[in-house]
Formats: sequence, structure tokens, C-alpha cells
Amino acid sequence: MSRSGHYASKQFPVPKELEFQDDEDERRKCQDFKDHLIKFQRELGYENFKVPSLGGRELDLCKLYKAVI
Repeated sequence: MSRSGHYASKQFPVPKELEFQDDEDERRKCQDFKDHLIKFQRELGYENFKVPSLGGRELDLCKLYKAVI
């Protein structure tokens, strides 16, 4: 982060495991992403990790991650 608080505009490639072939592939890979994230959180000691929700719907953290990178 620069001193002014702005990040340099740098684009990162989408990881190969998040490149989707079709809708079914997207669902499977996003479920794998979520499972891996929950496992990672548990390994860090956060046994009660809950995926955030907005308006009663669970956020799709896979799509959010892909959009941010």
C-alpha cells in the first residue's frame, strides 16, 4: 500500500483451479474452495467458522475471491 493509502493497480492472474469450464464445473470448484477455506479456518483454531451472509443468503466467497483478484 502506498503512503496515500491507495494500492498500486496490479492485476494478478486467476488461479487455474478457479477457471471454470461450465456451470457444473463452477459449482464443484466453488464448493471445493469453500470446503478448503473452512478446513483452513479450523486448522487455525476457528472451529465455529461461519461463511458470512447478506440478506439471509450466504456469500459466495469463491466468486468474491475471483472478482477481487
